[in-house]
Amino acid sequence: MNSNSSKQEFFLSHDLVYGVLTWLPAKSLMRFKNVCKLWNTQIAHNNCFIECHKNRLRPGTPTFSISCQTKNLRQVSFFSVKEEEKDIVHMYTKRLEDHPLLRVSCVFDGLVCFFNRNNATICNLSTHECFTLPPPCHNYPFTDYLVSFYAIGYDPMDKLYKVLHIWEYVHGDQKFYEVITLSTTHNNTTRRKLNPPPWVLGHTMPSHNICINGTIYLACFTKVPHYQYEFQIILGFDVGDEKFQMLRLPNSLHFAKYNNIPILELDGCLAVAQLKYDHRKLKHEIKVMKLEDVENEIWVTESTIVLPYQGKPGKYFAPHFLASVHFLTLTSSGEIMLLMEVYNQGLRVLSYDRATKIFTDLDFMNELFKDVSIRKSMVRIHNYVENIMRLP
Repeated sequence: MNSNSSKQEFFLSHDLVYGVLTWLPAKSLMRFKNVCKLWNTQIAHNNCFIECHKNRLRPGTPTFSISCQTKNLRQVSFFSVKEEEKDIVHMYTKRLEDHPLLRVSCVFDGLVCFFNRNNATICNLSTHECFTLPPPCHNYPFTDYLVSFYAIGYDPMDKLYKVLHIWEYVHGDQKFYEVITLSTTHNNTTRRKLNPPPWVLGHTMPSHNICINGTIYLACFTKVPHYQYEFQIILGFDVGDEKFQMLRLPNSLHFAKYNNIPILELDGCLAVAQLKYDHRKLKHEIKVMKLEDVENEIWVTESTIVLPYQGKPGKYFAPHFLASVHFLTLTSSGEIMLLMEVYNQGLRVLSYDRATKIFTDLDFMNELFKDVSIRKSMVRIHNYVENIMRLP
């Protein structure tokens, strides 16, 4: 009897291996790329696999991520947070030694842009891969006199990531626009100028941005003729067509000069949130309105969130904490995360369930905010998405 006949050989089908790999976390996939050429091609170069892996709802995935920037603006760190397990894990740290004033874009699909007046770098928080963007299209030799803003978006039709870049000179009134198309190869990464929108934007750069269904929305200010004030609008940029669109805020939202109203994604639609203080009820309320019809600019009231009472009698949430509050829908159940600064309590994170209207105080995060080197106004909350996209 041949000894080899007693050995059983097992073969796993390609589809089975493909399905199993899509359920693995990004950290494991980065190691498994070295198993064989087939797995390396599947994980790093198969766009269908990358998209399938990004959309998987894996058990044990962190609920959200948070970024903390130092007071000297030379370092920013990202942490993943698991709400149920009360666990905080360090993800990535970006340090800048040669030039201060490090700025961070809003995180989209696990991609973030670090930039200052000299250069800009795209980083994948899941794979830690980085790519320095090509030089801007301007010919201005003194980069110290430039003010820039970057926003990352995704074109679902062509399945391409693009970066919107807005910049202006410190002593100038004109803003310039360009778009950078990211590709998996360096030679295919392109950068081209854009025609500016027909509306004159204010002196300040956009405060918030988010990408929904192939459109980047930016919270901006626009100049109104014969008025001293600048009023907030929402500037939309179609990532596929590369055209701008202006959206007006709902008339029912009362906002003052330079009062930033956060924008967020709610059930796949654009939404805005405004903090109001009810002097009669002595309570703070957050009014959330959703854009149901983009073409006709029809806004509907989604909900009114009453913030819970905190502190001694007469001590409530600070009326001016809106600049440090961020909202985002994290799960299919409709949870909204609120990051706020409270009198005598520092930064706090609350989880709000829209179905039950119940707040949960994530007090286990207080230790993270006790670091004296952190600039409180630069703490940001982001959605957590694992993306194994390969940068150029």
